[in-house]
Amino acid sequence: MDVFFLSMICCLSSFFIISALTKLSSLRHFITLNVNVDYIPTKYRSFFLTLLPFLELSGALLLVNRQTFFLGWILVTVLLLIFFFHTIVIVLSRKSAACGCYGKYIKSRIDRFTLLKTSFLLFLSGLILPLVLLEDTFLAFTPASLIMGFSLTLILLVSQIAWTSHQETMMLIKKEKN
Repeated sequence: MDVFFLSMICCLSSFFIISALTKLSSLRHFITLNVNVDYIPTKYRSFFLTLLPFLELSGALLLVNRQTFFLGWILVTVLLLIFFFHTIVIVLSRKSAACGCYGKYIKSRIDRFTLLKTSFLLFLSGLILPLVLLEDTFLAFTPASLIMGFSLTLILLVSQIAWTSHQETMMLIKKEKN
């Protein structure tokens, strides 16, 4: 059971590390993409968007340490809830918005797939809640938990790339028909 829990922690942590590092490597691009977030007051928007990758990285690093696990879990879960809320607002309004989840490296859109991905990550976060309550189950990461966690992250990233490619292809087909 520990391998299962630890692989979920590894997945969440590695996913947030990759997301944060890609945003930090193209921070201006990320801020420009997301400058139209309406529910954040204009004067705080750039500050929040600049802070976001650092919060993601902090949450991911806090999550893998036994002493800071609870704080990391709270930070990651709050960020996921914010992303979930933001995605729902965009999807329900039927607006088209760039995601910026991976900086300039994957040009994804906020859509139902983003909602599904965020829901899955929230589900993982909820599954590791027993680790928060039963801290004695948190043992050292094993090769099996690392491999399984990194594999889950890789599956998420590859599925995002495939979905983005599919969307781009469908847009090209629509343009050719017109």
